[in-house]
Amino acid sequence: MKKITAGQAGVLMFLSFCSSKFLTMPSAISAMVGRDIWVVATFAFILETIPIYFILKFMQKYPDKNLKQVLEKMTGKILTKIIIIFYAITFFIKLVILSKEIHNFLIDALYDRVTWDLYLIPVLLIMGYVTFLGLRSICRTSQIFIYVIVFALIVACSIGLMSADITNTLPIMQNGFGVVFHGTIKHLFNFSDSIILLIFLGNVKPEPKMAKKIGFGIGSAMIITIIFYIIFNAVYDNLSLGNRQGIANIAQFIPNISSVLRLDWFTTIIWIVVVLLKFSTLMYCVYVCLLDSFGLKNNGYVLIGIGVAVYLISIIPTLNIELTAKIFYSTPFTIMGLVQYVIPYAFSIFLIIMKKDQKKLKRNKINGLLISEACKNV
Repeated sequence: MKKITAGQAGVLMFLSFCSSKFLTMPSAISAMVGRDIWVVATFAFILETIPIYFILKFMQKYPDKNLKQVLEKMTGKILTKIIIIFYAITFFIKLVILSKEIHNFLIDALYDRVTWDLYLIPVLLIMGYVTFLGLRSICRTSQIFIYVIVFALIVACSIGLMSADITNTLPIMQNGFGVVFHGTIKHLFNFSDSIILLIFLGNVKPEPKMAKKIGFGIGSAMIITIIFYIIFNAVYDNLSLGNRQGIANIAQFIPNISSVLRLDWFTTIIWIVVVLLKFSTLMYCVYVCLLDSFGLKNNGYVLIGIGVAVYLISIIPTLNIELTAKIFYSTPFTIMGLVQYVIPYAFSIFLIIMKKDQKKLKRNKINGLLISEACKNV
């Protein structure tokens, strides 16, 4: 498989970090913590920054090592298979939740008669094909749209500021740190996009500033998301938020300006592209994890199986967006959100072990040369 560049990886991580966080997440967090949604996002991103730093450092130092190789060296083959299957399940759940979010977004912001067949079958076929072509194809598609997407974000935030009241964000942590901490832990599952970096291991071309380029994309997404959450809170406060779509509704209450001039249609259409690219990225992550778990080669039937499973679960009539949210905030998902960080945080230990192994290998090589030289002299 052809490797991607650091710039492409940075763009894809930027879109992955933004995407679904601009849909119903601001409303969902606000329902739990009130006006401190941006504080929750900040804390969650701080928790993300630590593993991202160690993964990028590892990626820079060992660009040819993929996740499976690293885990097998550190934990053994059996435990490696269990860990990768766990991540396959994690990515699959994220994929199903995103599928629900996109459908909800289309109904709320675009057309209220979007059926599952009308939406999901074409998406699975197109995104499945892009996924089958490989990570490079997803990255190239992301690069085509990145400038338009950034412009859409600037437009949404700028227009949102016109009806924002910054006092709505104050006082900070009015309900106490405990409420904010609880909200952060409950939303870790949705904030934890650093685990996508694990799939990038061994798939990025080595270059001097590789870690900085990818880190810049991630850092930019974090800053923009926090700014968006502040503006969203400043517009809506914490009253009657319901299930609002952040990116589509942030400019809704600007007086004397039509929807056309507010560019609601523009941000809505562009954000459909963003979430579909995230959909394809998650599908790729599930696909790679399954291939690695069972020792398979590039296989279209695995992708078909993933697509069928997503479709069958998504169309369950009783599994609406409200029930999905209730399941999502349950204790098992909270635990899962914490557990998925174990491996990313462990990369700090992996770096130490790999460094020791390298020193040992270097020392053995020097000793071998000395012995060889001594034998020649004899």
